Amino acid sequence: MTKLNAEMIPEKLRPLIPLAEKWGQGDDGDREDVIDAATPAERAELETALARYNDDISAWLDSFGDGRDMSDEAAAFMYMQLAAEEFDIP
Repeated sequence: MTKLNAEMIPEKLRPLIPLAEKWGQGDDGDREDVIDAATPAERAELETALARYNDDISAWLDSFGDGRDMSDEAAAFMYMQLAAEEFDIP
């Protein structure tokens, strides 16, 4: 699990830091392990969080644009979204 710097994350998204630290694994194998080990309650927690904040996360990630380096914090949020997609959370 990667420790994220809250100062690098928009204030509105900071409540999601624990989820991003857990689910936001850049390595496909590590992310798959987290997904496989997740309980239905943990998956539901991520689903609920993304239902509320997914548009805000996407807007933040889009702000990096092409050619700009994405921070580790932004990457974790991107991989968290990917994890949700990998277990079919809309």
